[in-house]
Amino acid sequence: MDDRLEIVLPRAAAEFKRLPIPVRRLLQLCDGTRTVEKLSQAVSLPPDQTQKVVARLEKLGVVARRKRDDKKKRQLSAQSLAWMRAAPTREFTTDEEQFFESTIDHLLEPQDRLIEEA
Repeated sequence: MDDRLEIVLPRAAAEFKRLPIPVRRLLQLCDGTRTVEKLSQAVSLPPDQTQKVVARLEKLGVVARRKRDDKKKRQLSAQSLAWMRAAPTREFTTDEEQFFESTIDHLLEPQDRLIEEA
């Protein structure tokens, strides 16, 4: 497919900090000039994995496909670019990743927990 991917700024702004760092890097490259193949090369991911990430970003509404024949290429404003670059670039530690993947049941008060009857 020759579609280029571009950021949908309002949605990207809302979701950006929730995305894993490698996905943020890929998102920052969605400037309307790159295809999935070019993104894959730029972030050193296999094309099938890049396609899965892009599909998820499309589902979240943070990127959109732009047909090759679209007339107008819209540049990101300096303020938007500065905002994206200001986001932390450190990777999450293994402990942090595990924490975010875990449930919050242990944080609930006993009266708030669902009581399972055996």
